[in-house]
Amino acid sequence: SGHHLVSELLYGAGLLTAITAAPDILMQIRLNEYLVSSVTYSFPGMWFTVVRAMIFTALAMSPMVVMLPEWLTSIRFLNLLPPAPWILLCCLKFLKHILMHLFTIGHMAQHDDASGLIMALIIYCIIFALSIEMMLHW
Repeated sequence: SGHHLVSELLYGAGLLTAITAAPDILMQIRLNEYLVSSVTYSFPGMWFTVVRAMIFTALAMSPMVVMLPEWLTSIRFLNLLPPAPWILLCCLKFLKHILMHLFTIGHMAQHDDASGLIMALIIYCIIFALSIEMMLHW
């Protein structure tokens, strides 16, 4: 039904946005008798990230909406094309952001409590697991 398709579109776009949105991380360390450090995050280009996620999700969902001729759907490779941009972007950004997270945690752990960043990493991995479920659904 239409309601289900809209829900799935928003869910898929939300997952892809959460995976691909890259924060700019600013780490400040003040060296004095008390070691003070702070980390601030900002998300530049968020509208572009959301729009791209919506387009890629709509493309990935297109085989469920548009009925193609049977001779086209019998070619297995063509069935993999619509979700390919969503899957590639999701996996590549996940790998890049995991490395960025680990780098930040490594530097913060030397100077401060990194438990908040570790929790964020765990949540990020859970979101990626939900993304994998979405990929398998397609």
